[in-house]
Amino acid sequence: MPAVAERGADAPRRASVLRAILMFIAIAVSLLFLYSGVEKWSDIGQFERIVVSHGLIGQSWAGPAGVALACIELGLGAIGLSVVLLTGPRSLAPVFLAQAVMFLGFAVYAGLLAAKPPPEATSCGCGMLSAPTADWPSILTRNAITAASLGVAALLVLRSNRHAQAGRDAFDRFLTGVARP
Repeated sequence: MPAVAERGADAPRRASVLRAILMFIAIAVSLLFLYSGVEKWSDIGQFERIVVSHGLIGQSWAGPAGVALACIELGLGAIGLSVVLLTGPRSLAPVFLAQAVMFLGFAVYAGLLAAKPPPEATSCGCGMLSAPTADWPSILTRNAITAASLGVAALLVLRSNRHAQAGRDAFDRFLTGVARP
């Protein structure tokens, strides 16, 4: 019986460690998006040429697509970082979900290029992990695993918030009952 009590006493500490780890991950991924967006903006012309070299988007759409992606990455990074730093762990789930969707989009794009590789060897334009020649199956795998991991992180946050939500719901029911004539 004492072992059960000890495990129960460790629950708040484990939850605190999990929250800290999840906060770190959300901040790190937000900073990654910020860095990637800044890197694309620093030489948007080069990024547009890389996008055209992939062969999925024509020259006329490469400019707007490159600008849009850089803006989305900057926005996602800035908003994610702001939300996490200003609201703490209670708002991690939407941040993780947005990040997961972005990485899922990257995985789909890489999957299309893995299925139909560019006519010439080219960089992926990914940012700091960019190699001179992209290995599309590896990029697809990396982005799919990252998207899935961020989705699992969102589920962990939602699961841990469920217990807190139950308390808020009980309090709301109490207030509703008190306010009734």
